[in-house]
Amino acid sequence: QLRSDYSVGPLFSEPGQTSSPSFSPDGSKVVFAWNGSRQDNFDLYVRSIGAQDTARLTKAPETDYSPAWSPDGKSIAFCRSGARNGSSIWLISLSDGAERKLIDVPWTAVVGSRFLTWSPDSRRLVFAGSVQGDKTSGLVEMDVATGATRYLTRANEGSVEMHPAYAPDGHAIAFVRDIARGISRILILPMKPEGGEAGPPVPLSWPGFESANVARPLWTPDSSHLLFASNRNSEQYLWIVKAGQGAAPQLLSALGPGLMDAAISSTGALAMVRERL
Repeated sequence: QLRSDYSVGPLFSEPGQTSSPSFSPDGSKVVFAWNGSRQDNFDLYVRSIGAQDTARLTKAPETDYSPAWSPDGKSIAFCRSGARNGSSIWLISLSDGAERKLIDVPWTAVVGSRFLTWSPDSRRLVFAGSVQGDKTSGLVEMDVATGATRYLTRANEGSVEMHPAYAPDGHAIAFVRDIARGISRILILPMKPEGGEAGPPVPLSWPGFESANVARPLWTPDSSHLLFASNRNSEQYLWIVKAGQGAAPQLLSALGPGLMDAAISSTGALAMVRERL
């Protein structure tokens, strides 16, 4: 049940563009991509909840985007733009700041998209895209220790898999399938405890969303509901729905329009990116 006594306040409101917030496991900090006070390059920054301190994590000349805080709190995975319109997936250690490249991937940097999600045991990353030399795309599972990869899904011709989000209890991954320009669906992929898909993805469909864009699904801490962004009402709002067939999404109208991306902490707090109108 939704609380009605929540309050909304600014977390970060400096000039420039921010995207892709991700909470620390204890909910005390948020990592995000920001193009800086000079708005010249995207790097990763960390902000403490309820404080004004902002620590810069990365300083590479390339574009850093789509950070994902590991559930064990030890590192942050992120994407970095590369040569020839490619990118790579990296880890940065929070103990000493050391960076390690995990894999090169053949996609162009899209700062506002979410590419990465961690398994609850912090042993695997799942990303939306493809691996080098492969013309197909889908959801790819990667073992962080060995670098081994395997496809969990493969997109049909003309569609694209996007925005994966692992459920906190590990039972499933929610993701978006873009099926036409401006039209997309959320699907639920059941997962095995040790990794790997436990069955085919199940699409969620709701009356009134047939021609809408849905994006960036997020799980509530108890893995029972999904939050997602949609332009169904012509402006981008957040919605919440029980993660199963037959439920009707509820519009979170009190949060206002222009919400492009969000993150949920382990305590149920929301960090949201609002498009400045």
